[in-house]
Amino acid sequence: MVNIHCPICGEKNKFKVRFSEKFEIESLEFVGRKTPDHMHFRVVQCVDCGLVYSNPIIPENKIMQLYRQSQFIEEPQLKNMVADYLGQFEKMQHFIHEKGRLLEIGCADGFFLNKIKKYGFKEVWGIEPSRGAYNNAPSFLQNRIKNTELKEGIFPGEYFDAVCFFQVFDHIVKPNQFLQIVYQYLKKGGILLAIHHDIKSFLPMVLRDKASTYDISHIHLWDKKTMRKILEKNGFEVCCIKNIANRYQLDHVMRMLPLPIFFKKLLRTFLKLTKLSNVSLKLSVENMISVARKK
Repeated sequence: MVNIHCPICGEKNKFKVRFSEKFEIESLEFVGRKTPDHMHFRVVQCVDCGLVYSNPIIPENKIMQLYRQSQFIEEPQLKNMVADYLGQFEKMQHFIHEKGRLLEIGCADGFFLNKIKKYGFKEVWGIEPSRGAYNNAPSFLQNRIKNTELKEGIFPGEYFDAVCFFQVFDHIVKPNQFLQIVYQYLKKGGILLAIHHDIKSFLPMVLRDKASTYDISHIHLWDKKTMRKILEKNGFEVCCIKNIANRYQLDHVMRMLPLPIFFKKLLRTFLKLTKLSNVSLKLSVENMISVARKK
């Protein structure tokens, strides 16, 4: 196990323990949209800035290996996710001055990239470490997706007008390094757009570590204040940070809630029999959007 420190306050920061570790090393899975197993590293909170993060964690190279080996999970809820991401992008696109090139980090099989070109971008690119997700991408998109993690040297500096990442930033082991590389890839005045969990939103506040927000793959858990701090620390001008509503299929809700397995199966069977599984509710319960500009 490796000790890490608060990326906002630095190595000398003090922290308090919020939740003790709860995981089995041989059962670790770092994969998006999995059914919650309620495993997490020890969860701590910086006493200075309030950032919630995991400490200690397994080594970063082991985490990256798990991401590379992870399989792509395709589910009906993906349609809602695409619609929500596109809807938020449409609301925020006025911040983007030019629509030349866009990069999505953690693009999975390209389900967002496949739709975003209609907003006028001349080129779209993606980065995705999972081989399974990359292999699932349509052949016409694969030559636009780099099957690797974010790092320097993949693209020229000041290459993109916009960089976006959805449900990714919670997973990043070194958020300062991540944001510095994004900063390098953005043109001056370029826009960063991120959607991810807000640890001070309804579900994690009520369910505490039973919420799917507290997951073994979520290394740092941000709120609006700590997100602003980390963006400004890395030279970005914050344009907007706010909570957002998302659409959730009822079957997805039942799958994610911390209910007894038997009761959960019973409810999901009822939804299927009554043809309510794919009915969606729009709720503001766990996510936020951040938009920032390269100075």
